[in-house]
Amino acid sequence: MERQTSTFTSWEKLRDLDLVAFLTSIVYGPCKTSGTNYWYLSSLRTEKTASFKVNTRLNRWWDFGIGKGGSIIDFCLEYYKTELSEIVRRLSTQVFAQSPPFFPQETFSDQPALRITEVCDLSCGYLKSYLRNRGITVQLAASVVKQVHYNLNGRSYYGLGFQNDLW
Repeated sequence: MERQTSTFTSWEKLRDLDLVAFLTSIVYGPCKTSGTNYWYLSSLRTEKTASFKVNTRLNRWWDFGIGKGGSIIDFCLEYYKTELSEIVRRLSTQVFAQSPPFFPQETFSDQPALRITEVCDLSCGYLKSYLRNRGITVQLAASVVKQVHYNLNGRSYYGLGFQNDLW
């Protein structure tokens, strides 16, 4: 009986892994954020308008295009198209999984949640590959976007960014 309890605890830890960090590690960052909602182009199907939402407060996703959602485990079952035992193995061995699991917190600070740490010319191979996979030449993209490194809630990320003419 005690073995089942520890397995259940491990299962909960896997289920509560930070979904945004996981998506960033396998796909890319969000197209936009709005409060606790992060919007992505779905990696489960082809689309041009972001309709895949992750609610960071709940740590759950919903893909409006297919009408499905759930935890990180549910996402992995859809994304990898494999058995649950393989999903548990993959989640247990992901590099990002070594960070603390996601635990929603209602804390407020006078410090901004997002902080840009560097803006530079496009140099990351993953970002260049992302552009090429979407039919955008690196030369064209480099004329309108920059590579932006930023911290969000204590985690470091990078992505493509357009200059904001209002700032």
